[in-house]
Amino acid sequence: MDAKYQTQDLFEASFILSKGVELRSLTFSEYQGKRVAFFVFEDEEAKSLSESFKIGQATANICIFKISMNRLKDLLFERLRNSENKERRCLGYPKSKR
Repeated sequence: MDAKYQTQDLFEASFILSKGVELRSLTFSEYQGKRVAFFVFEDEEAKSLSESFKIGQATANICIFKISMNRLKDLLFERLRNSENKERRCLGYPKSKR
């Protein structure tokens, strides 16, 4: 079975990642004219962890949670920068110097 779970919530995604569930992908979608990120996880455990997160019963090692949050933010901003640079090149603008 190819189970997956996805969320837009960075905190929820960081919690799931901090519990050892592997991130399958980071995808983007357009919603009401804005780009929205979805964190997609590998297995069914992510859904169970999500439920405990949403009802306020989630517990985690705060150091691992922070590392997970930073990892997801780095990935998110890297993808956004790459996407922005690709769009700029398509429009004929010079590459961003960030």
